[in-house]
Amino acid sequence: MSQFLDSFYRMMNAEGLEITLNILYTFTPGSSFEKYYEQVKTRFRPSAHLKWHLENGTVDQITQIIKGQRPNQKEGHELHPFFSFMVDDMIFFREMKLLDCVSYLHETTKAYALHLKLSPGIYYSHTNNKIMRLPNFEPVLRPNQPISHLKFLKYRRSETELDWNYPFDFCGSIYRAEHIDKVIQKIKPIETILKPNTFEFQGNQAIKMNMLAKDYPYCLCLNAPAMTVITINKVQSTYNTPVYDAPCPLEDLNAFIDSDTRIDLEHYRLN
Repeated sequence: MSQFLDSFYRMMNAEGLEITLNILYTFTPGSSFEKYYEQVKTRFRPSAHLKWHLENGTVDQITQIIKGQRPNQKEGHELHPFFSFMVDDMIFFREMKLLDCVSYLHETTKAYALHLKLSPGIYYSHTNNKIMRLPNFEPVLRPNQPISHLKFLKYRRSETELDWNYPFDFCGSIYRAEHIDKVIQKIKPIETILKPNTFEFQGNQAIKMNMLAKDYPYCLCLNAPAMTVITINKVQSTYNTPVYDAPCPLEDLNAFIDSDTRIDLEHYRLN
């Protein structure tokens, strides 16, 4: 969590936007994780733009966080709220403007989502341990914008599979907030949203079975990678997601919080 927040604030430029980061967390009372969460909260103090929520296991808490305090419409301005799910083992290693992300998604009217974890070099699905069939990519450019300034690509989900055809994704994908509301309304039983893995799976099922994305055959991805997910521990037992071998126990990794050690983002950017 500490490395995620550090990389987010270092790499994600939110200028021109009203954003709120809602952190939903839990721990076993009396465990060392309680201490480390308090240390991270001390470093990243709660504010109007960063809110910490201790998980209480209720559907109401999840839905209230997702709906949040969306900005009111202002006279003469049409506001469009967006939402992104993120997990704490994500790190950002390349600078990005969030205003560009939501603006291009808004302007690409047939695109359902912008997937920050996807770019043309991503052809291996870690979750499924398979090579993926890549789609054809189309540049997303504004009038008179040179190709050298290309940041986003669009693709048809029907041309591809697995991670590339998984519209409801919790690893940094950005959505129009109204679409998230419609997905949640169709998830049955609603209690499956209490666990991220079942929430994500049932969300994709809801989209497919109710054709919620039928008018949005495209998704957007990045032209160059800017984020990765470092899966070195497993916190759920619902699915058999592969986990990378860690060079040291999780407890030792958490101890880096004591020394304020930061991950080498440049290493990921260059590799």
